[in-house]
Amino acid sequence: SLHILLNLRSMFKFQINEYALEEMRMVFMNKFSNKNLLSKMFLLIGLSGMDILKNPNQDIVRRMGRYVPKNDAPILASALLSSDYLLTLDNGFFKDHLMDIARRHSIGIMKPKEFIEMFTL
Repeated sequence: SLHILLNLRSMFKFQINEYALEEMRMVFMNKFSNKNLLSKMFLLIGLSGMDILKNPNQDIVRRMGRYVPKNDAPILASALLSSDYLLTLDNGFFKDHLMDIARRHSIGIMKPKEFIEMFTL
């Protein structure tokens, strides 16, 4: 919710890359009949002060494709290059080999609920 983002933004800089933003837009357009939800999501992103990261270069994305499905590679690459945490609901990011990569790069991979609980309790 916006309330949680606003409370945490003084501690963190929230980010999304162009690829994930477009993927989210497509999901909203294709799966939800209420098109106002997409407008509300973009409003939430704007009010939160979230940074939109440029997509990483294709060489890095291809390398990350060895560890995750091709469609998740840009997300992993951006996180490794620019973030301290990767928040996701995708269980594919919680595999042991990815958690090892994340630890080596000092990145925490967790579900949004875990992140919120860790920093709001």
